[in-house]
Amino acid sequence: MTTMPVTDDQRLMLAAGRAIAVSKMPYLAQALMAMVPVFTREVKTFAVDEFWRMYVNPDFLMTMTAKEVSGCWLHESGHVVRGHRARWVSLGEPDVRHKLFNAAGDAAINDDLKEAKVPLPAIKAYYRDRIPGARPGMIAEQMYRLLLDTPAGQAASGQAADLLLLPDTLRYDYGSGTKMAATARRTMFTGPSAVTISDATGTTVFTSDVQVHDRRTISFDLTATLEAGQYLVVASCGGDEAKAVLTITAPSITLRPDHVTRGYSAPFKVTIAGDDTRFAAGATVTLLDADGQPVPGGANNPTVISAEYCNFDLGAVPDGMYTVRAVTASETYQAPLPIGLPYLDLTPPGLPSGHGIPYPIAAVCDDFACTPTSTIEISAVTPLGLMPVANAVADAIVLSPTSLNFAVAQRLEDGPYCVTVTTAGEQAVAMLTVGGQGGGQGEGEGEGEGEGEGEGEGEGQGQGEGQGEGEGQGEGEGQGQGQGQGQGEGEGDLPDDCGSGAGGGRRPWERGPDSSDGSVNEGRADMIRNQVARAIKEHSRSVGKVPGGWERFADEILNPQVDWRRELDSYTSRQTAMLAGKKDYTYGRMSRRSLPGIVMPAMRKPPPPQITLITDTSASMSDRMVSQMKAEITALLKRLHGAHVTIIACDAGAAEPQMIRKADDIRFIGGGGTDMRVGIELAAGMRPKQNVIIVITDGGTAWPVHPPKSNPYAKYVVVLTDASERDRIPAWMHVIEAIEQD
Repeated sequence: MTTMPVTDDQRLMLAAGRAIAVSKMPYLAQALMAMVPVFTREVKTFAVDEFWRMYVNPDFLMTMTAKEVSGCWLHESGHVVRGHRARWVSLGEPDVRHKLFNAAGDAAINDDLKEAKVPLPAIKAYYRDRIPGARPGMIAEQMYRLLLDTPAGQAASGQAADLLLLPDTLRYDYGSGTKMAATARRTMFTGPSAVTISDATGTTVFTSDVQVHDRRTISFDLTATLEAGQYLVVASCGGDEAKAVLTITAPSITLRPDHVTRGYSAPFKVTIAGDDTRFAAGATVTLLDADGQPVPGGANNPTVISAEYCNFDLGAVPDGMYTVRAVTASETYQAPLPIGLPYLDLTPPGLPSGHGIPYPIAAVCDDFACTPTSTIEISAVTPLGLMPVANAVADAIVLSPTSLNFAVAQRLEDGPYCVTVTTAGEQAVAMLTVGGQGGGQGEGEGEGEGEGEGEGEGEGQGQGEGQGEGEGQGEGEGQGQGQGQGQGEGEGDLPDDCGSGAGGGRRPWERGPDSSDGSVNEGRADMIRNQVARAIKEHSRSVGKVPGGWERFADEILNPQVDWRRELDSYTSRQTAMLAGKKDYTYGRMSRRSLPGIVMPAMRKPPPPQITLITDTSASMSDRMVSQMKAEITALLKRLHGAHVTIIACDAGAAEPQMIRKADDIRFIGGGGTDMRVGIELAAGMRPKQNVIIVITDGGTAWPVHPPKSNPYAKYVVVLTDASERDRIPAWMHVIEAIEQD
C-alpha cells in the first residue's frame, strides 16, 4: 500500500488522541507508544495489523473529538496486546469467519472501555449487550460461538457461490453497456450459454446471451437499468446452472449518532457518514419535522470533510421524530433522526427468510429502563396498521437496565415488523425485518463491509464506475446494500474490519513484514505484554480499579497456569513411548535367525496405541475450550505418528465414536446435560481396547467410582477446565487442569 499526505491538523488530532489514551489508561502506555500510525483511505475507520501498525482513515479521524480518537487508540491496542490474532489461529476455524471473531474481540475490549468510561465514536460499536446470549465475564472465544448462530454467522458459514461475478457490486447509475464477467467454479460452458437476472420476488428482469471465453468464463453486457437491491444471476448452459448475487447500490447516509437522547446540549455535533456519496463544497443539510417541513435552526454549520463525511450542528428542537436531508449538486440523501425518544437497538436487526425458532435477539435500550416487569411485543406492519403476532416472543431475560435478550418463538413471514418494549407505560420501539434485500446497518468499528470477502478469478472486465478491474475483488470495503437504513440478513451488521491484528490473514492494504517503520515483531510484542501486565498490577495497587478484562489479562501473563497442552502432550507421549517399548519375544512365529533343530522366538512389536478423546459438549462447557479442541486434536494427531485416535462427543448421552485423521473431520454434537460416565463406558468397551482415554470437561458431571470393568487397565486422563471440580474426580484418573484466562 502507499501512504498519503497528512495535514498538520490530522497529525495533531491523532497525537492528541494518543495522549488522552495514555492519561486515561496509563498502564497501556508502552503498547500505545509502540504502535505505528499509517494514514490511508483504504480502511473505513481504524485498523491494526499483526505488526502493531495502526491504519487510520484521515477523513473519519476528522469527524471525531480528541477524546473519541483516544477510544480508537485504546480499542485497537486491545486487539494486539490481548493477542487476538494468535487466539484466532488457535481456534482452527475457517478464515472466512474471522469477522465474527473480530466482532467478539470488539465486544470484549469495548466492555472494558465502557467500564473505564472511555468514549468511542458514535457508531454501533460491538458490546457484549449486542450479542444474543452473552453474559458478563464472557471472553472473545465464547461470544464468537454465540455469533455463529446469528444471521451474520450463518452467512459466514455458508457455502461460497458457484459463480463469481466481476464486478459483483454496481452503483445505481452505472452506465449502459457495462461489461460483466463471470467465472464458474466448475467446467460448464461447453456450448451456447445465457444469463438470467431475477429480483427478490423471482421475477426475471434481464436476459442476455453471453460470449463464452472458455469452459469456465463468460462475459455479457448489462443494458437493463436495475433498481437498488440484490439480484440473483443465473448462468446456464444446457441443463447446467451456476448462481451468484449482484448488488446494485444507491448512495445512502448513516447518522452518528443515529438518535439523540433527551436533554442534549445544543449545539450538538452530528456526523453524516455517507456510503458512495458525493459530498462537496456547497452541500446543504436540513432538519425536517414529522410533516416534512424544514425546522428553522435545526441543522447549522454543515462542514464537508470528504465525499463521504459531513458534520453539522444540531440546534435545540422539541423531542420527536425528524429527518436529516443532505443535498449535493446532483443527489439528495435522507436518514431518520429520533430526538429525545426512547430508542431500541436490535442485534440482529433482521432475520433470514424461513428462520429457525427459537431465534435469539439482543436488545439495547438507550434513555429507557428495562425491568423484570418489562413486556415485549412483535407486530406486523400492514396497510391497516400494526397487527400483533400472538406468542411471537419467548425467553425474555433482562440483563441490565439498558439491555435484554429475547427469542422469536414463531416463524415470521417475510416483511417488516415492529418490536415494542414497554415499561411502566413508556415504550421503546425498533424495526425488525424478515427476509428482504437490505445489507444491514452495521457500522461496528466503522461502516460495515458489504459482502465480506470478495472473490474473483480471471481478469475482470467491469467498466461501470471503475469497478472490477484487475484480478478478483479482494476483501473490498463493500458499498451499502439496499437503500437508506436497509436491514436484513448477511454480514452488514458486523463491525468494520480491524485488520490482521484482530484475527485473520494479512489484508491487501496492510504493509509487509519487512517494512522498516519501527513495527513490532513477536518478540518485542511479548516484552510489551509483560510490561503492560506489570503496569496493570501496579496501577491496581496504587491508583485504583482496572477493568475486569485487563485484570484477567495481567493475571494470565504474570501468573500463568501450567500449560495444559504441554502437560497433555507429555503424558500422551510417555504412554505412547511405553507401549512402543513393550517389545518382547514370542514363539507365535519363528525367528529368521533360528538354527537347525533350535526354534528361536521372534521379536513382537505391539500395534500403535489406541487413544480416545471424550469431549464434553454439554451446555455448561466453555465455548473457548470447545473451539480450542480442534487445534489441540490436530497437534495430537501429528505427534502420535500413526496412533489411532477416536472422538466421542458427550453430554447427557454419548454420540457415535468418530475415527478421525484430521480435526476438520470432527463433529461436536451436544448441548444438553452432562454425564461423562456414559462416554467413559462407551470408550472402555470399544474393540480393540483403548490404551489412553482422555476426557475434556468442565467437571460438572457424575464420575464412575472405579475404573470400568470392561477396560480397567487403560490410562484415564481428565483435562479439567474448572479447578473447583478437581476434588470430585476419582483418584484413579490423572487430572490436568486447563484453566482459561482472557
